[in-house]
Amino acid sequence: MAPASAACARADAPRPVRPLASPSSTPSAIASTSATPPPTEPRKCTLAREPLHAFGFNPDRTRLVVGAEMSDVEKRTDHALEVWDLVAGKRERQLDVWYSSNKAAPTLLWSPNGKLLLAHGTGTFASPVKVFDTTTWTEQIAATLIFGADLAMSADGTRGAAIGVAYQLATFELPSGKLLKEGPYSEGHAMGGISLSRDGRVVVSAFANNIDIARAADHVRLARFQEAVVADGGRPPVSAQGDLIAVFSAKYSGVVDARTGARLRAFTPVRSGLGIAGQVAWSPDGARVALAQDNEPADLQVFDVATGKRLATIARADERFPAYGPDGAYLATAAGRDTKSVIVRDGRSGAKVAEIAGAEWVLGWIGPRELLVIGETIASYEVPSMRRLRTLVARRLESSAASISKDGRLLALDVDGLVRLVRIADGASVDIGAVVIDGSRQPFVFRADGAYEGPDDAMPCFLGAGAHPRAHGLVATLAAKGE
Repeated sequence: MAPASAACARADAPRPVRPLASPSSTPSAIASTSATPPPTEPRKCTLAREPLHAFGFNPDRTRLVVGAEMSDVEKRTDHALEVWDLVAGKRERQLDVWYSSNKAAPTLLWSPNGKLLLAHGTGTFASPVKVFDTTTWTEQIAATLIFGADLAMSADGTRGAAIGVAYQLATFELPSGKLLKEGPYSEGHAMGGISLSRDGRVVVSAFANNIDIARAADHVRLARFQEAVVADGGRPPVSAQGDLIAVFSAKYSGVVDARTGARLRAFTPVRSGLGIAGQVAWSPDGARVALAQDNEPADLQVFDVATGKRLATIARADERFPAYGPDGAYLATAAGRDTKSVIVRDGRSGAKVAEIAGAEWVLGWIGPRELLVIGETIASYEVPSMRRLRTLVARRLESSAASISKDGRLLALDVDGLVRLVRIADGASVDIGAVVIDGSRQPFVFRADGAYEGPDDAMPCFLGAGAHPRAHGLVATLAAKGE
């Protein structure tokens, strides 16, 4: 994230925590760690294996927001957001941000200092865009849009923006949530992405293969590029610095000023066959742009931003979702459709460095020389040797919901409806979730020493079903910056 203003100038000081327990110190029996013996005649208890749809670490990874399907005491099923305090190792609260049962994830965005949380549901009817003060958990409704698609915040923390599937755009002030402008921005229905300039004065949006640049205060359009390639996730391909856009469109391909829409320099030459299918990735320093084409000829191309010159072309690469490492030295892509692999290339020349056969896509870079990939397992690899460092999950997961903390130390993912926190450095983990007792949903945590924390009435539920699949790991305080 870019530097913030006084409102979002620095990360909050981490809370002190006790040292982590050793993952190897797990007792053999869970029951021995229960605070009280199980009741003689336990009430009905089941493990709540609920589909999880979204994760969001706060900047100092002391909190995690989870979007989960939940059943209440009347056994109605709906979806909402939960906030977990990872220092205390317990569910902190439920947020009134509901989203529809179509399993589309709600959109979440933390401010750089973690003091604000933006959240937007994905209901088929109008859903409010909410601004939460995470100190008091008071909320403001900034706008109401149909089916939230994306959220953005200016680097100085003074403005926010939201985009809806029905071509709706809203901009608002922060932290007050005061609306600047809300309303239809175009015609039709499509998913889209959004970005704000550093000072929040200009909003860049991606709608149905169009990239639009407009004033945030009144949504007056400054420029539009039709049939344009977007970045991964449908967002506009804006540089990390927030001042440039890499446009590959039907009528123009080149660098554009994100504040004015002015065309700065063309990319030359761009191979023929360019269409709307593909993804764009910026190097972290803003010096290079990678273009992966899904349509024929399915090339992978690298361009120099300062000159517009094409640095590399890998013809018919059939590679997608390019992702630069933190220092821009390497570029990772997902290759193939039938025979899948992850390919690592030189970030400038595009020369192939290594390949991980059987991997399907890149979950993220953990550092400049460590890559996290998903396939039949979730594992990390050293770059460029591609030596497997550790396996974090030893089997294929049904859900793709996952998130990496900003500092690359923690992974949160959905494992059979439970939230698994994994310390990437050594693979140690802890499971958090919920049990349903007589229709009432109660949270629980399994800790590093094998201890169970949750309602005592739930112990027979776990014991009756046998040992929990992950009744050990590390203390939930792994999420805090320990001493």
